[in-house]
Amino acid sequence: AAGLNFRDVLMTVGMTPEPGDIGNEGSGVVLETGSGVRDLRPGDRVMGLFPGAYGPLAVADHRYLARVPESWDHAEAAAVPAVYLTAYLVLVDEVKLRAGETVLVHSAAGGVGQAALGLARHLGARVLATASPGKWDLLRSSGLTDDEIAHSREPGFEERFRAAAGGV
Repeated sequence: AAGLNFRDVLMTVGMTPEPGDIGNEGSGVVLETGSGVRDLRPGDRVMGLFPGAYGPLAVADHRYLARVPESWDHAEAAAVPAVYLTAYLVLVDEVKLRAGETVLVHSAAGGVGQAALGLARHLGARVLATASPGKWDLLRSSGLTDDEIAHSREPGFEERFRAAAGGV
């Protein structure tokens, strides 16, 4: 199954600075793997990034794939934007964010920021977020308080957040 993202739309209507192929997100079943791939096997259901691969067969880098949750079908998996995969790879695989920890999400009103905010809260972490003041209502509607929101170009935002995080 193929996913469609905002970049694909912009490319289709000629609004990107460089030409390229559409089709970067999707889900499917692994047919075969390279000799160095240890985390996936033929038959595994996967979702992730498949550059330029709108079609029945794709070649993908296993590092950009994740297993499809058992309860999801391929259409649901393909609809998970790359921003969520990015947030997951950073917060879960790299940082190993845990419940009770505090994380600072810059540009939290943007695509990856919104994904990171939602995932961090799902994991039980406290989120401190930056965005321009015109986007703060979006962050408030996501459940953040004014003490958890700042503009990264405001003098003193770092000190305020350090205090809010308990001096970390």
